[in-house]
Amino acid sequence: MVVGAAGAAALAVARRESFRRRGALQRMSDEAKAVLRTAVCRFGAGAADEERLIQAAAEAAGLAGSEARLGALELYGAGILFAVRKAWGDRMAFLPADVYGVWLRSLYPCRLVPLDADAERQALPVAGKSGSDVPLSRRLLEAWAAMFRSGAGLTAKSALPRRTAAAIEEKLAVAADDLAALGLKPSGSAVHSLPAALALDIGFRLGMIGFAPEAGCFEWRDEAANEWFALGHTEREKRLIGLCAVHYARNAAPLTQSAALLEALQPFRWYRVSDIHARLSELAAPLADRTEAASAIGGALDGWLNALSAFGWMERGCDGTGEPLVRWLWEPPGARDAAEDGAVGDAAADSCVGFGEGDAEEPLYIQPDGDLLAGPLVGYAVRWELEQIADKVSDELVNVYRLSAKSIGRAREEGRTEDGIRRFLERASGCPLPPAVDAALAEWAMRAGRVAFAEAVLLRCDTADIADALERDPALAPLFIERIGPLHFAVDREELAAIRKRLESLGFPLSARMTALGGDAGGDKQRAKDAGGRSGAALPAQMRNGEGGDGFGGFIEEPRRLQLYELAVEHPQPHEWFPQLDKTPAMWLRQMRAYHPSTRREMVERALLWQTPLKLRTEAGAFAFIPGSLEGTGGTNWAVTGTLRGTENCSKVRLTPEMWNEMMLIVPGVSP
Repeated sequence: MVVGAAGAAALAVARRESFRRRGALQRMSDEAKAVLRTAVCRFGAGAADEERLIQAAAEAAGLAGSEARLGALELYGAGILFAVRKAWGDRMAFLPADVYGVWLRSLYPCRLVPLDADAERQALPVAGKSGSDVPLSRRLLEAWAAMFRSGAGLTAKSALPRRTAAAIEEKLAVAADDLAALGLKPSGSAVHSLPAALALDIGFRLGMIGFAPEAGCFEWRDEAANEWFALGHTEREKRLIGLCAVHYARNAAPLTQSAALLEALQPFRWYRVSDIHARLSELAAPLADRTEAASAIGGALDGWLNALSAFGWMERGCDGTGEPLVRWLWEPPGARDAAEDGAVGDAAADSCVGFGEGDAEEPLYIQPDGDLLAGPLVGYAVRWELEQIADKVSDELVNVYRLSAKSIGRAREEGRTEDGIRRFLERASGCPLPPAVDAALAEWAMRAGRVAFAEAVLLRCDTADIADALERDPALAPLFIERIGPLHFAVDREELAAIRKRLESLGFPLSARMTALGGDAGGDKQRAKDAGGRSGAALPAQMRNGEGGDGFGGFIEEPRRLQLYELAVEHPQPHEWFPQLDKTPAMWLRQMRAYHPSTRREMVERALLWQTPLKLRTEAGAFAFIPGSLEGTGGTNWAVTGTLRGTENCSKVRLTPEMWNEMMLIVPGVSP
């Protein structure tokens, strides 16, 4: 991102401050509210061309363009709305996705009521639509562990190997169709599988996965992972729900609105899907194209509900009449805020009280046969370690892991020691190891890593005499790994160039048949691997501008990558909106007066140029008038069409100059 340090800091501070502005709406002008409502309802958390946003707000609220522009300026100054500049000077305005839900729920409180106690007793989960019983965070943990077990190195095309992507998909257990329905696509070439791209994207955004360019592979970040694992089960899932809403529900405003509204529902309570749909439809009411917007709500809501179910966070059901229902299985980020704001009933608010108090971790149970039993509340730090030292053999409510010679060998290869594994198991279970398990661990650890395949090149000699001569050469002998029989030597591939050069100096040039095998060292770079990675693999495109920070493009394609543009920290002020203001007669701006028809036309033209209202006095009283278009040639033979404010409803009218008595220009930010 091209944003400077000051601009990035300003953005971060403004985001934090926006959460504390509970009274901001009461202090906000009507013009600012109109712009904010339009941004929330029409554009969601996506960026909009600034002029398009201003014109849409003006049309929806019956404002002049300059009034809407003044409202936008107020929002910029308050750190609520932000803008970026394109290279050619145009600007895009946006609400930060991480606070979008706060503003939507502030402008349009949830007001959804869960089923009463009698109706809830009749509610039943729908078979096949209840999603997974395992929350996404646990499946991500297992997917990341599978990724590093399978090999986190990149191929020559800077992509994860297919077997690694397949291992991630298997553990994540999220259907690609559920993600594609949200408009999500993999970004770049690192991962072509959508579920694998999702797991990688979340890992990077949480800071737990990084990239080691020298090794050509992804790497695990212990410090960030330990912070994540230390969170309570409820808090971890809540943060993950928020992260997914911010980054994966941005492709359309109805999708963003669905995610934000659902976050205000109370956990464990059933709600009618039809009520949620109706509330979302109300958000389209202020829009001119509300019919088109409302038609997209059903698909967006259904798509997000399917995703939440697939992630193990929400359950779908039906009532006694078959009407679709949904409920949260975890506490969403906005539930407590909605309860505190009084947007829900007392019974619904009570469902949040004390939630998460049962987050205490339970111990690991070690069976005498080496099976390790992990209940639902076993801590994530323990689960991660189990993924490293054992194999999962059962994925029921209680997960069963099994220690084996193979799993211990794998753990030893990753640098874990016998004593370290023993201490971990005893700490996680709170008990000494059963004698049989302790003995097996010692035996497996003793045998681990004692036998291995070694890759080498075989140098063959025609006769034993030649082999003896080569072995006696003091410069050549150290380059051999070992002699195998009377005619052969095992040779390290990295030493091929040096061996070839020495053989030629001794008068033993390699035969033509062997040149391809023992030729340029560059031809063997493809076999050079470090931690499963390809030596010299290119940095994935998403990370070339900064890993995980402003320059991180993500492994899921974004609708508009705002980080590619420069954050606007200064905005045009009112005096810049009105060209030739200093040459405009002061009386036009200060008081109501009667003018000649030609002067009236000049004032209308100036109001059209500046996008400002006029104040007109007729026999019926004074009204604000927003001119839209001028017709006619001049003199008294002309008319202006626009919106007349100050009546019960703003209405479109066509006025000729004799239809009002006095007038003045209203210049927002300038007129007294």
